[in-house]
Amino acid sequence: MQRRDFLKNAAGAMASARWALSGGVLAGGLGFSSHSLAAAQDQRLVIQLTLDGGPDFRHLLVPKPSHTSGFAKTYWEQNYRTHGLSGGGYDAVMTGRWENDYIEVSLDGETFGVLKKAEWLADLLKESSDIGAALINNVVGSVSRDHVNSLLALDYGRHDTLASEYGRSGWGGRLADTLGGRVASLTRVPRNLCFAPATPGSNARAETDNLLTLESARNAGLFDQRRQPDSSERHWNAGQSRALNGYYAALQGEQTSNRMSRLLAHEAQLRTLGQELEDRLKGITIPEPISRLMSNGASPLNRTDFARQIATAHDLISHGADIAGMRVMSLDYHGWDSHDNQKSMIEPNFEDMFGKDRGLQAFFDSMDSTARNNTIIVINGEFGRQTRSNRDAGTDHGRGNSMLVLGKPVKTGIHGELFPESEVARMESEVIPDIAGRTTIEHLHKAVADWVFNGNTHEFVVNRSLAGLPLEPAVDLSTLWL
Repeated sequence: MQRRDFLKNAAGAMASARWALSGGVLAGGLGFSSHSLAAAQDQRLVIQLTLDGGPDFRHLLVPKPSHTSGFAKTYWEQNYRTHGLSGGGYDAVMTGRWENDYIEVSLDGETFGVLKKAEWLADLLKESSDIGAALINNVVGSVSRDHVNSLLALDYGRHDTLASEYGRSGWGGRLADTLGGRVASLTRVPRNLCFAPATPGSNARAETDNLLTLESARNAGLFDQRRQPDSSERHWNAGQSRALNGYYAALQGEQTSNRMSRLLAHEAQLRTLGQELEDRLKGITIPEPISRLMSNGASPLNRTDFARQIATAHDLISHGADIAGMRVMSLDYHGWDSHDNQKSMIEPNFEDMFGKDRGLQAFFDSMDSTARNNTIIVINGEFGRQTRSNRDAGTDHGRGNSMLVLGKPVKTGIHGELFPESEVARMESEVIPDIAGRTTIEHLHKAVADWVFNGNTHEFVVNRSLAGLPLEPAVDLSTLWL
């Protein structure tokens, strides 16, 4: 199938031509109509939440302790240090950890524990919410255990990316580019997943024409003294603002080089987009579940930058979708490289994201029904951890890991073996015991792209044939959706 035929026929695609859009501090582009979408997100949106550092999902989701030889018994014997225990005996694990700190959940024939600090996620996995949670296990995002290399692989959406392969397009950029929309990056620095291809079907990185970078939707525009009646005309910001306004306005009517034309288009778009967002949000209060997370000095979150990202995401999705025009959004949460004292390091992180009334619950609870019906979140890190704790009560770099997809369109379920018995011998004897990577990240990205289009995207987003790439037997990721 040709790309143009695919775009013409794929349900959910907005247009075959790319939007050349601008925003933030990096992007540059040309003009577009800001009234092509509704104010709330009524087009399907993918949010990528990257857990930078390699999260141990086997700490979040654990097997129920057992006297019987097998995965559960071996897991607790080999990982008692990471759980703050002095030994891995059955009685100590049951009374000192399982009963106090985990919520028992049964799903798809599996019984397991969810960290109590992640109570909201436990509710999703118990199917007591309209937000679904799909757990995809034994996924390999990279063939490396190096952070930089593995993050490149995750962002590019190519599990076999080499450390030398810089300057490629990201899977989120390719998805938004094919949809004819933007990537909204809410992280401090845009991740590689945000960059579109130079040409359709290319792995080479393009200019940042469809990338919008924002730290806050409520303070998005260039400073303009004329829009600040309370500011002094003699303040240096006011003088600089008037000078730059006049300078760029004069250049707009002149014939300039391509580079200067892009700069001028960027300035005009950024000024317009920022003003539209600020005007739209003026007088609109941040919902209480989210504003509570942002309270200065009183935020319940361990990392307040996550609250900022959640608040900006809400503003764009609920009030500024027609202005921002995003189809992919990038968030992140750092602090997962748990080589020592894993329990105290990552449990507050899991609570920030999945705790009762914390980040992600506040985010979903503040959405209207239109946005809830059209938004999913993909949550993963660059690699997993080894399946046996080290002597410092932590875990070292592994390969395979679990990944989560959350959202109202998601069907709650387990995809791939949660606690493979084949890992028992490796936990007991191998020097570097890994979770075996049975499914490559490309399969998950293909399933997500197909959901956005509501049809088969073939190879236009994953940019390679899936034939021959590992997929765990009996796993069908097309069943992720309701």
